[in-house]
Amino acid sequence: AAAVARASPDAVYELAGSLDLTVQGAYLAILLLLIGGGGFLTARQILIRRELDMTAKDLTDSARKNEATSDEYFELGVVLLRKRYYAPAVKNLKQAIETWEGDEADLSQVHNALGFAYTGMGSLSAAIREYRVAVEFQPGYVIAWNNLADAYEKADQLEEALEAYREALRYDPDNEIANRQASKLAIKVERLRGIPKLPRKQ
Repeated sequence: AAAVARASPDAVYELAGSLDLTVQGAYLAILLLLIGGGGFLTARQILIRRELDMTAKDLTDSARKNEATSDEYFELGVVLLRKRYYAPAVKNLKQAIETWEGDEADLSQVHNALGFAYTGMGSLSAAIREYRVAVEFQPGYVIAWNNLADAYEKADQLEEALEAYREALRYDPDNEIANRQASKLAIKVERLRGIPKLPRKQ
């Protein structure tokens, strides 16, 4: 028993050392995993950006030669939206609308994208107009109803925003965004009912 007691400090030291190395290895593995994951995400973002740039270049060349179809104008507008180039996106989406040869249900997607571009530019009245056209062409277009509600909310037109979210829920009762925002807005609208609105700052 005494021999075991005398040997135990060395054993404990060796055990502690091995644990220390194990912990260091685990930390190193986690660090490499995080770095590797971050590198993968960065590389993926670069590839997506390059793909968008190449697509935009090809479509822009067609548009400059007046050889672009309405679908290509729409695609270019969407690419520019993803790159947050809102003004050029508006120009191409308008061109898509002017040259559109498909049905109105598909055209609603162009008006929705145009509304999104106007929202990005802060032109909320124009965005609301385009979203309303989108849901007029395709009443069950839930994404456009949600976008319309969001634009109304940004414009401080809360009752109209609530109504738009409720329209979205008519077509998709389980829609997570519409359910969440409608619940919040219903409470806010009820609380503000009867209180006069202050004029908005110019």
